[in-house]
Amino acid sequence: MLSLRVTCVVEAELEGYPFDFQAYPVPRIGHDETGPEIDLLIGATAMEQWGLTLDPKTGRIDLRRLKRREFTEYFALTQPKRG
Repeated sequence: MLSLRVTCVVEAELEGYPFDFQAYPVPRIGHDETGPEIDLLIGATAMEQWGLTLDPKTGRIDLRRLKRREFTEYFALTQPKRG
């Protein structure tokens, strides 16, 4: 039985678009149905977080939401205390 005790952050890039997600490293995942060894699995939580969806027609990841994401930075304005 495999016990997951270590987590890390993976900084990845898909077709030039950066994103990151939390991961649990394991020694070996296995092989896909065509034979090559699987190096990385992107879970449903990360796909939901970044708006990644699978295109069933092509078998590829649809990156439209990742490509048009916008970032808004919020910060608090404080006034110096007088006294």
